[in-house]
Amino acid sequence: FPYTTLFRSHNYYGQTAGLFEINDAHEVWDQWYSGDHSTIPENLSIDVKKNMFSYFSKLYSSVGVPIISKSGRNSLNIFQLDSIFDNGFFIVIDRNLEDIVISTLRATSTFKGGRKGWGIKVDDTHICNDNNDQVTSAVIQCIKVKNKIRSQLRKIDKRKYIVVDYKIFCNDTEAQLQLIINAFALVNKFKYKGKICNYPKFKASSCVDKKLINKVQKTIRKYDYMIERTHY
Repeated sequence: FPYTTLFRSHNYYGQTAGLFEINDAHEVWDQWYSGDHSTIPENLSIDVKKNMFSYFSKLYSSVGVPIISKSGRNSLNIFQLDSIFDNGFFIVIDRNLEDIVISTLRATSTFKGGRKGWGIKVDDTHICNDNNDQVTSAVIQCIKVKNKIRSQLRKIDKRKYIVVDYKIFCNDTEAQLQLIINAFALVNKFKYKGKICNYPKFKASSCVDKKLINKVQKTIRKYDYMIERTHY
């Protein structure tokens, strides 16, 4: 959850090696978002916002370095988080819609046995419900999430976020990481050093049969009218 090279400890917040490694930290965010890991409350109360600010302020005071949080649910909460943390900065990973849909379908099959869609949701769109087949539901789900991110970014200072292309980041990690560090340093005057972890790359979205790929592509074309194409 928070990241620093200074500490290593046991991690009770996710499937990573240490407490100060990056993961979803559900046990932390559940304090304010509840145990539903696919969405967040529409409006956080003043008390919840104060508690969140207090928690991270104390954590920052303890470790003495900026805190990086990777939580999918925060994609739905950019605007509120920006209002809570004056020095907050958002790193937005933009990925091809087709790849997101395929990865979502794979995760739904792997982790939920094809029942109820995997991943974050803007509303009650679910995979395998009575009205939509799996592919249609996943496409609508992913379109709505991408649209939600775009609509929130339009409301905050452009200096407080950077949009990084997923494939470019995977293929040229060092250069992209430096761009992120430079953008962050403009808002937070702090000396940063990037760390690249040479772990195996997952390619779940490319390990699928052609029939599924064709169906996903066809469904995306059908719902193309829903996609927001305004610039970030």
